[in-house]
Amino acid sequence: MIGWQSLPSDYSGAPILEEFDPVPSWNALRWQLLDAVTGEQGFALEMQDVSGGRHIKSFRQSDLPPVTPESDPLQALGLFPQINPASEWNQLKLGPIDALGFASQRVYLISKVSARLMVGLFTGKTTLKQLGGPLSIADMAGKSAQVGWQPFVAFLALMSISIGLLNLVPLPMLDGGQLLYDAWELVAGKRISISLQEKLQKVGFLLLIGLSLLALFNDLQRYLSP
Repeated sequence: MIGWQSLPSDYSGAPILEEFDPVPSWNALRWQLLDAVTGEQGFALEMQDVSGGRHIKSFRQSDLPPVTPESDPLQALGLFPQINPASEWNQLKLGPIDALGFASQRVYLISKVSARLMVGLFTGKTTLKQLGGPLSIADMAGKSAQVGWQPFVAFLALMSISIGLLNLVPLPMLDGGQLLYDAWELVAGKRISISLQEKLQKVGFLLLIGLSLLALFNDLQRYLSP
């Protein structure tokens, strides 16, 4: 896999003449694919075979699989990584400025995909089975640590982004709820009464406990069910 290009929604299968964006790694490709699937946007891949020949494979919007906990969207599209030993991995070496720009793009992409999946929980586009709890976190942390310290640090960064986005959800007990209070004060010109805030805090606490229990239930069902 050497190149990626997003396709317009009205793509009709015409030859692609524009230059493809380089794909630095399989993990980067996975996030670009998740961005396309959650954003319902078609894409094209430029691939290179063992003989050095290049081929282009396009996926229209109607070809994209849904995001479900039971299936991998890459495998659903017939894309499988080539397993190579760590000694044959290509290292991406960037200077400080380029590394900052590259990291910013990756954080933006991951945040965008995570936000779409989070909003989908409330709109019905994302199944509640996608929620994972402490067992899922521990399992993925252990698997990433087995691969190496770089994937483990990347997993920690992913968790930080997810927690940050969750904290911005406009629910009482979260920072997003406080921002909602501030927005109300800015629009209405007065603060929400202390008694009402206390009631909303209780509702937010119950909602968070419910989400935590649902995530734990999904974990138990995922790891303990035959």
